[in-house]
Amino acid sequence: MWSCLHGCRRLLGRLTRPLIVAAILILTWGGMLAASSTGDAPQAGPPGQDASGISAQARAQIGALIADKANRTPVQRKIDSQLLFAGRMARREAIASGVQTLDVSVPMTADGRVMLDVRADVSDVLLGQLRGLGAEITETWPQYRAIGLNIALDQVEAIAALEGVSFVNPKPERIAWGRPDTADGRSREWIQQKEALIARKRPSREGLLSAVQRAIEGQAPGTNVGSKQSEGDATHKAANARTTYGIDGTGVKIGVLSDGVTNLAMSQASGDLGVVTVLAGQTGTGDEGTAMLEIIHDLAPGAQLYFATAFSGISSFAQNIRDLRTAGCDIIVDDVFYYVESPFQDGQTYTSQYNGAVVIQAVKDVTAAGALFFSSAGNSGNLNDGTSGTWEGDFVDGGAVSGPIGTAEGGVGRFHSFGVQTYTAFTTNNTNPINLYWSDPLGTSANDYDLFVLNSTGTTILGSSLNIQSGTQDPYEHVSGSGFGSCTGCRVVIVQYSGSGRFLHLGTNRRRVSIATTGETHGHSSTTAANSFSVAATPAIAPGPYPSPFNGTNKVETFSSDGPRRIFYNSSGTAITPGNVSATGGQVLNKPDLTAADGVSVTGTGGTFPSTFYGTSAAAPHAGAIAALAKSRQLAATASQITAALVASAIDIEAAGNDRDSGVGIIMADTAVGAMSTAFTDDPLVVGSTVVKAVHVTELRTRIDALRTRFSLPAATWTDPTLTAGASTVTAVHITEMRTALAQAYTAAFRTAPTYTDPTLTAASSVVKAVHIAELRAAVIALE
Repeated sequence: MWSCLHGCRRLLGRLTRPLIVAAILILTWGGMLAASSTGDAPQAGPPGQDASGISAQARAQIGALIADKANRTPVQRKIDSQLLFAGRMARREAIASGVQTLDVSVPMTADGRVMLDVRADVSDVLLGQLRGLGAEITETWPQYRAIGLNIALDQVEAIAALEGVSFVNPKPERIAWGRPDTADGRSREWIQQKEALIARKRPSREGLLSAVQRAIEGQAPGTNVGSKQSEGDATHKAANARTTYGIDGTGVKIGVLSDGVTNLAMSQASGDLGVVTVLAGQTGTGDEGTAMLEIIHDLAPGAQLYFATAFSGISSFAQNIRDLRTAGCDIIVDDVFYYVESPFQDGQTYTSQYNGAVVIQAVKDVTAAGALFFSSAGNSGNLNDGTSGTWEGDFVDGGAVSGPIGTAEGGVGRFHSFGVQTYTAFTTNNTNPINLYWSDPLGTSANDYDLFVLNSTGTTILGSSLNIQSGTQDPYEHVSGSGFGSCTGCRVVIVQYSGSGRFLHLGTNRRRVSIATTGETHGHSSTTAANSFSVAATPAIAPGPYPSPFNGTNKVETFSSDGPRRIFYNSSGTAITPGNVSATGGQVLNKPDLTAADGVSVTGTGGTFPSTFYGTSAAAPHAGAIAALAKSRQLAATASQITAALVASAIDIEAAGNDRDSGVGIIMADTAVGAMSTAFTDDPLVVGSTVVKAVHVTELRTRIDALRTRFSLPAATWTDPTLTAGASTVTAVHITEMRTALAQAYTAAFRTAPTYTDPTLTAASSVVKAVHIAELRAAVIALE
């Protein structure tokens, strides 16, 4: 994650202006409060504070900020409000009348320059102008109208004034879902770090004992490769699948995106990883990626592994997804979320201020091209377990901020009512950003909302976000919470600056709030793509079932994010339900899709990552590895066929059926791989009427070669090795070759080869029939 307050303080300190805390009032939308949790009742509070819980002083501060927003210059209207606030404080200027300072966090370099994501038409002329202002260009993505750069804070307005620049953002913050917070706000993994470091220095007595226990219970052994083995191998019965079906992921390419693979070589040296192809320049920093690769290698040791960082920026993340598919990856797994990602738009075929759906679009594009994509559902909690930090619902008018406030756009400043009061309060806290989104399409929002955080008494603004939405901007506001990260009881307020009511999503990112709803899972883990999966987490180790398999009594982790996801816009920005963008409109997606293991052993190589891996970051690679095992049994299987096998394998947990916490349930490797034995095109064939196609032969050849590999035979040599669907004619020689190659596999397996209709086929004269294909399919399945 980007550093928050500390980085900004370093910069502003150099500019002789310290950052001081101010309040963030988050204005939320109403409607769905029936699903909310324990809300505070309205209270009178300190003198001058009415039943809304917001004092006259705070109302005046909000009014001053809104009035200042209306008076921004055309250049300032192209700059994210957090950058404007940071610049004013650096220059020792008041942010607004009566508001001297706010808590602002923007990403900084070590030498005190601000890191920016500039939306612009990329050209050599513009890049030269930026360098002339002292900018260090870090990346350019013309297809996303994106330029990444580092520059002195006092040059931000000069950048915004350049021709071709449409908006200047702080470089978007992101998070990897591998470090779930406990109730006291600490990372669960770092609590265990000391124990993990000690554990790596001694033999794993527990691992030896569990291996013996599995043998006694008749379970198949693990891969026994390297110093650590994921407990998910046993709980998902992946080891059983490998032994029963003689598969290990061979022939499948899997790409992983996370923070980095800094100590990849150490994991390879210990035998916990084999060859990993890292895309050029995409090593990243950190080792959550290494840990994810280790999980996949434990379950599917024969798979070819690839990696690219997702931490360089949202445009880079989107492109790396595409590049992994271009490299041939059949399965792609990630565990990263950018806070700007839209909850409400299913992709983005154009550019906008924050490009909040370009990663969603990349996921849809690679799955349309045949890949399967597995993404972490998130670690931001769920309503059922009382851990939600989310509020979703329609805007409800909670009254004027302080009477009509004149603005250039006719805004009057209306509070959002959460049902019983005009704020929701933190019951636990951290330093992650707070985000507000609403149901307008990206790049065309004309409904303007602002976000505020107040202190626990409702008297002072600690932080705020006041971007302008006048018809060409994104429906998004964000406040970073470094300075109020310890403020349990701080109040989040949402204000409608101008425009009409919309459906709102308030995400506090692993906090818990006093008034909460369902619906946290969003972004690229929640697309409409049929072969894209949002993965929830359930523990493998205690309270999980290890060393026994998962069963119907297991539960998702209390931090695992819930659904459902309601979307309102297609990737083009067109409405799914024109005229209805409220709680009764749009399309509801059942998210997350499925559940897999976390709480498993990895090496923690280099000491940069814990050796017990919790979070949906661990669940996603388990799911991807199971998909790889299924595909390795039937390499010609389509993504849809593998998806069907995964869904059919699921053990139903939590609420009956497909539920908002676990999806279809916990997927199981042995069942999923077993289902692949019937994954043939045109199954069953109708003897006497089905026309034999090239694809029927291609599928059989792939599975026959897989059987030959299992029984230590070389791959067969085929006449017409490449058959073209719709063009190549299937001949008698193709059938004869497959019979011969399969008979050799039967001999190697000490099995009697089957007999066939028309046992002797004559090249160029015998007619190939559906029965010949059907018999070969049956023979393959019998040996598998």
